[in-house]
Amino acid sequence: MRIIWSAIFVLGLFATFPAVAQEESGESDTNVEEVADDEDEILQDEDSPSLIDQVKAEARQNLSRPAPPLRKYPAVDWHGYFRFRADLFTDADLTTYAAKSQTEFVGTSLMLPPLIDNHTNSSGGATFSDQLDGKSEKTIGTANMRLRVSPVVRLADNLRIHTTVDFLDNVVLGSTPEYLGNVSGGLNHYSGFPGAGVSLDTFTATQLPPASGINSLSDSVAVKEAYGEWVISFDETLRPDSFTLGRLRLGRFAYDWGLGIVSSRGDYRRDDMSLTTMDRFRALDAEWGNYLDRAMWDIDFGPVSVMAGFGWLANGPTSRVMHNSTTQAYDIEQEDDVYQAEMAIYSRPESHFDLLARRKALFSGRPVIDWGLYVTWRQQSMATRLAAGAVPADDYTVDYAAWELVQRDAWVLTPDLWLRLDWRPDPKTRIYAALEGVAVIGNIGNATGTLPATSIDVMQWGAALETNVTLGLVSFGLDLGAASGDSAETWEAYMGLGTPWGADNKLNSFSFNRNYTVDMLLYREVLGGVSNSVYFRPHFDFDVIPTEEDAFGGMISGLYAMALEPDAYPGNSRNLGLELDAHIFYEQTSRFLATAGFGALFPFAALDRPADFIYSGITAKEADWAWTMQANLFLVF
Repeated sequence: MRIIWSAIFVLGLFATFPAVAQEESGESDTNVEEVADDEDEILQDEDSPSLIDQVKAEARQNLSRPAPPLRKYPAVDWHGYFRFRADLFTDADLTTYAAKSQTEFVGTSLMLPPLIDNHTNSSGGATFSDQLDGKSEKTIGTANMRLRVSPVVRLADNLRIHTTVDFLDNVVLGSTPEYLGNVSGGLNHYSGFPGAGVSLDTFTATQLPPASGINSLSDSVAVKEAYGEWVISFDETLRPDSFTLGRLRLGRFAYDWGLGIVSSRGDYRRDDMSLTTMDRFRALDAEWGNYLDRAMWDIDFGPVSVMAGFGWLANGPTSRVMHNSTTQAYDIEQEDDVYQAEMAIYSRPESHFDLLARRKALFSGRPVIDWGLYVTWRQQSMATRLAAGAVPADDYTVDYAAWELVQRDAWVLTPDLWLRLDWRPDPKTRIYAALEGVAVIGNIGNATGTLPATSIDVMQWGAALETNVTLGLVSFGLDLGAASGDSAETWEAYMGLGTPWGADNKLNSFSFNRNYTVDMLLYREVLGGVSNSVYFRPHFDFDVIPTEEDAFGGMISGLYAMALEPDAYPGNSRNLGLELDAHIFYEQTSRFLATAGFGALFPFAALDRPADFIYSGITAKEADWAWTMQANLFLVF
């Protein structure tokens, strides 16, 4: 009997050997086309014809592609961008600038006119005013650049160190020349280092590196982010199904949330292919980021994630302010600290695996809904300021005995709700809508730090809605936004002549994050951000080359803005202005993006300059229309 079973076993080996050999030689009975066809049948049941060709191509590539080598650690992933921007502004001051003296001037735009129009150069008593011969300028031409590098040091699959460093951040081309000039004291804050220069600026031969406090307000290198990240996992290699206890981040970093009207990093995910070219342009063109010192932990529970964090927003003076370098730097007072606790519950793609799953769902014709609630709580008991009569020894040193503690008793609660719908019922159609709404509620027990205390109630709100419908090569939509206002005079507060809470001791004016841009002039340059207003922004986008590798197209948009609290604007009118913008762009995805834009602003009565505005003797002046031309070049990696 044993002999019979042995014979059967041997015959079985001979019977299976050809099939095994065939599989090892890559000549399986089931070829790539048949595998793809089987997957086609499954995908057809899901009504996703747009994904069929992609699955076939990926199947062929995966079979012919060699297995990737095991990654060695530590390793560094690099990404960032180089940005060059050239701008022309004509009458961006709305021609409402008026100067009463060298230090007393007004205007209804945050942008100032060329220097030729300031009090020194335009008044009869100026030293060289006769040489100007009544000349006037309307146009300012300027250019600036930035190199941003964001390396990620990977110590293991679950251990990373993130940084963001800006080189020559928004340095204006032509600034910091070597020319020293004739400046009393031998230190020229306009141009060069002490003793390093030429006799005339005409003979400038080089630009000097920006140095804070010497020839610039900032240094050549600015570290924006530095934080560690630990994915708490017991797997040496992270996979989509790896069990983790969440992710811990600790250090200084920004947090992206929703549309970005409150919290924004000012960049975009390189592996998020659902973004449009204009989405990437707005991210690369951003100026700011909410970089806060904090610890943050988040964990996934299926499709829902939970986040909890704690931040140190302001600690007051440290031991280094007194130049006490003999010990480890430390915070010298706890009661003046501003703390922030934050929590969020949300459903959105976080990891690379999540983005791949989201992309598959979109191209399968299923609507995708993202949502979240983000709540922050801030608290401060006391504040620190220089005591009366105390004078700093220099720009950086303050004597220990010069600091005074004052009562603050402040708390602020900020709930932020966000919803997003993204649906692609077929390969050429997309329906997109996103909404973010925020409220800011709180109380500042003593806003001025004096007695009797000045108590300020905080009640602010803001909301933004984005919509877009894509039909083939064109898309259109209507964006709306609103931010609460205050009756306090905005321009007086800008100039330090008034308080943002006004006479009613209520701080009601909410401001969008400066990274959230909806235009080229009105909010971005003239007003400094969306605040105390409501806007309506219809837009039309088109693509001439709509591939994933290259894109050429443009956008046309209009914007009409109205004031919610007219008394806060100089003209005391509800109508702020109308703006028309147009952009064209060319993009090589994840490598290169070039844009050119034109914008025209027609200001209305709210931005007119009334008579005796802030200072007596100021005549009335209607705001003139302004325009801008802007060109941008981004090299992305």
